[in-house]
Amino acid sequence: MKADLEDFRRLYSSLNDEALLAIDRDELVPTAQQVYDNELSTRGLDAPAEEEEPAPTQNGFGENLVEIAAFDNPSEASVARSLLRIAEIPCMLSTDLPLTGTILNVATDVRLYVPSEFVEQAIEVLDHEISDEELAAQAEAAAVLEEEEEAEEEAEFEE
Repeated sequence: MKADLEDFRRLYSSLNDEALLAIDRDELVPTAQQVYDNELSTRGLDAPAEEEEPAPTQNGFGENLVEIAAFDNPSEASVARSLLRIAEIPCMLSTDLPLTGTILNVATDVRLYVPSEFVEQAIEVLDHEISDEELAAQAEAAAVLEEEEEAEEEAEFEE
């Protein structure tokens, strides 16, 4: 679903002042920013003061998460997260974080974060183009490993 100017106008005009000011303008697409600014001006409201937003933290990732990519397609973001997890690189998506003051999350990109010490490795994994043959070989190798692990588990269980 694509939002247009009129959708943003309806949304922002329906919000009370507090809810309107709670929106993070920087997370809006340019069209939404324009409508947002106009609504603030019409109501005679000042935009909230810019605050230094701390890096997101969650579940043992520490205080040093770095955004390495932004996706307008949530499926692409999930694929990127899966690739990093396969490479054993800790990561999380902005959709994994609790919502923080944004009313119109649908207008924002899904962001991918990794701890700062994994940035180079993560970018290398995401930038690596993989051929269909290499992908098939990796899938086959993963299936063989999975079968071996299952066989080992069965052997341990039988003992």
